[in-house]
Amino acid sequence: GNKPEVQKQDTEANMAVWAEWAPIAQKLLGEVEDALGEAFYNDASAYILSVEANMYATSSRGIVTAVLSGKAVSFLASISKLEKLHPAHDNAIYCVYWGAYYLAAPWPASSSSKARKI
Repeated sequence: GNKPEVQKQDTEANMAVWAEWAPIAQKLLGEVEDALGEAFYNDASAYILSVEANMYATSSRGIVTAVLSGKAVSFLASISKLEKLHPAHDNAIYCVYWGAYYLAAPWPASSSSKARKI
């Protein structure tokens, strides 16, 4: 019936774009982080860019591979930091990241019930 459809975006074409551009974004954002220090993390609009770049760099390996290899740990840490530092940013956008992770991750990390609770 009216069940939501989970759509994954980790197509080969998307992953190729992410693999090419996410590391560049991460490098540039790293330079900004170094220059601004703590101010970078205190600005939700700046920090979210780092979370996004981390997400795409992690996802470029494939969601299943990233989770099973442990490469997703840095992304999950960045979500936790976003939640802690800026819980209200963009209407609690960290909830979308957590929910998407629990829906897309392979078993045993995958959990539709956890995704719903967030």
